[in-house]
Amino acid sequence: MQHIGKSILAMNSAHKKTILVVDDDELVRTLISHILKQNGYTVLLAKDGLGGIEVFRESQSSIAAVVLDLIMPIMNGAESLAKIQEIRQDVPAILTSGMSAHDKSSELAAHPNTRFIEKPFRPADFVALLREVIEDVAP
Repeated sequence: MQHIGKSILAMNSAHKKTILVVDDDELVRTLISHILKQNGYTVLLAKDGLGGIEVFRESQSSIAAVVLDLIMPIMNGAESLAKIQEIRQDVPAILTSGMSAHDKSSELAAHPNTRFIEKPFRPADFVALLREVIEDVAP
């Protein structure tokens, strides 16, 4: 039985993707990073929008998707995503916020390949949404 578990883990590792997480709240960054790592993803972190753009610029070819908080100081998530999509237009993204998607619908409409999830979210829902957004842009 344990051998099967290792095989499944090896298959997941073979398909490992890198996710950039941008959130000004260290606890949220740590939590999302933990969820992603538990599900076989490699994680890059940034504590604000400007940092997220820099990390993306440096590692854009390896990043499969970006997760950004909408409400951050210096540069909010929607502004950061716009700059990131100037670098690579097809990058899938998930925007997060404590506000509902209805409140943020105009910001979401401006970005292709983008989904929204309201905080707090269940880890399983977050991972399912991430897989969906990545698969939607896969060739």
